[in-house]
Amino acid sequence: MEIRGQMEPGEQSWLEAFILSTEDALTTMAAVNCAYRESIPLTTELIADRIYATMPVTGNATGYVGIAIYASLAAQVIAAVMGCNAEDIAGTDVAGGICELLNIIAGNTKARLKDTGSHFEITPPVEADAASIARQYISEPPGVGILFDVLDSSFLILVNLQEG
Repeated sequence: MEIRGQMEPGEQSWLEAFILSTEDALTTMAAVNCAYRESIPLTTELIADRIYATMPVTGNATGYVGIAIYASLAAQVIAAVMGCNAEDIAGTDVAGGICELLNIIAGNTKARLKDTGSHFEITPPVEADAASIARQYISEPPGVGILFDVLDSSFLILVNLQEG
């Protein structure tokens, strides 16, 4: 199993689990519509000008799972979760909130896959910069960007896993 390159939902359970877990997390936690658009190979241009969180994954799959989101959208989503205005969210709250969102999405994905034999372990997510994200996700072949539309914007769940 590899999660790299271009895939469509239904082609494999990992991708479907990430899509469902992301949509559920945003709908439940932030009460916003979150719709899967497409999965595409990651490029430097695709992830530019965003804020990032990432986590190593081990077990039957090894690699990285992350999130790349525009700062303004991140503030809106975190504010919705916290029940306040986006203007009231400080930068550290946004970064911490995005790490927590990634943790929830990865944890829910892990739970969805528990009975499939596709066991993996997650670690606490950390903030990352563009250079770190490029090293972890943009290689040959590149990782997958799972693109979602939310609140008149978009964000990516980043996945670069190989069967361990």
